[in-house]
Amino acid sequence: NVTPDTHREARQALEQAVMAAPTYAPAWAALGGMYANAYILGLDTLEDPLGEALNCANRAIRLDPICQDAYGVLANIYFQRRDREGVRRVCRRSLELNPNDAANVGAAGFWLALVGDEESGLGHLDRAIALNPFFPGWFRLPYFLHHFARGAAEQALVEAQAFNMPGLFWDPLLQTVALSQLERMNEAQAALRELLQLKPDFPQRAHHYLGMFVIAEDVLDRMLSQLVAEGLLDIAGAMEEK
Repeated sequence: NVTPDTHREARQALEQAVMAAPTYAPAWAALGGMYANAYILGLDTLEDPLGEALNCANRAIRLDPICQDAYGVLANIYFQRRDREGVRRVCRRSLELNPNDAANVGAAGFWLALVGDEESGLGHLDRAIALNPFFPGWFRLPYFLHHFARGAAEQALVEAQAFNMPGLFWDPLLQTVALSQLERMNEAQAALRELLQLKPDFPQRAHHYLGMFVIAEDVLDRMLSQLVAEGLLDIAGAMEEK
């Protein structure tokens, strides 16, 4: 349940954990993941969340060079910095460390797919889902983008509905895009209202929020254009910000 309140509570608990056990690498990696998510999901007002995330991940690796979770945090950071080779390097290292850890195999596949290595990334995601059918909903995002980019709107909607992360604005966002592509406008409007309740500034910062995960400009532009064309998003706010 990813909301600003739950995120803040979890982050504060991890901050206390690393003070209590400063040599425990997995706690530093988890805290780094929290700081990175604060940035990509707009969940907090930390001054330099990516810098804090990088410090935590590097500290985890210094304490334990085979801390697989820390490499997943680095992949997130490198992705936000648009360092494709950095993402590929740390994902390869994570997969080498333990190819049977469902969470980290899925995370590596997630970032590889988003950085453009779609065949490899989706393959790792498939394997992670086979290893653990109780996977997190965000694993579905690369599949959604795969179908959306190819105009397979029905399949994109299936993935959007499977995302299933109430309280996180990406949940109604994906449904808004897919439903509007299918011209199911009453449902799209309802999803948009939910999106705006969770993220009121989305119309003004749509390009920014989409860019946290959508690195392919053509796909990002198509998502924005879909929302604008159907009157679901104000063209002034979306295009000016871009």
